[in-house]
Amino acid sequence: MKNPVVIVGAGPSGLAVAGCLIRRGLEPVVLERADRVGSRWHEHYERLHLHTARIFSSLPGHAMPRDWPMYVPRARFADYLGDSARVLGVRARPAVSVETLRRTPDGWDVVCAGEVFSARAVVVATGYNHTPHVPAFPHQDEFGHPIVH
Repeated sequence: MKNPVVIVGAGPSGLAVAGCLIRRGLEPVVLERADRVGSRWHEHYERLHLHTARIFSSLPGHAMPRDWPMYVPRARFADYLGDSARVLGVRARPAVSVETLRRTPDGWDVVCAGEVFSARAVVVATGYNHTPHVPAFPHQDEFGHPIVH
């Protein structure tokens, strides 16, 4: 088996898992479909801040500086994710889209365009905030104003 673990997604969760595995002597393969780690955080609206306190939002092995605000602004958090990848030794492979996960007798094949990664384990850390869920409310069609998600 060539790879012990393949991690799909290089956002906060993927980086955290990768950093922990690296600290334990493993070399995970981190695949990211965007062009950089934490890409979604570079795309969110400007005034966004973390809704959890800084001390609870740091990645394992790379604490946020104490002089940062309690609720870290989006842009600073996006930069922090890039710094975290360097500090933790995570070498994500950007612009790699996973097409299929296939179970094999020895683990998994992670199929990408033109490449297959074999691994004992796969962590899917793709997040969920890329697909909005706009709930339906009773009588919303009678509201008469735009409903913004």
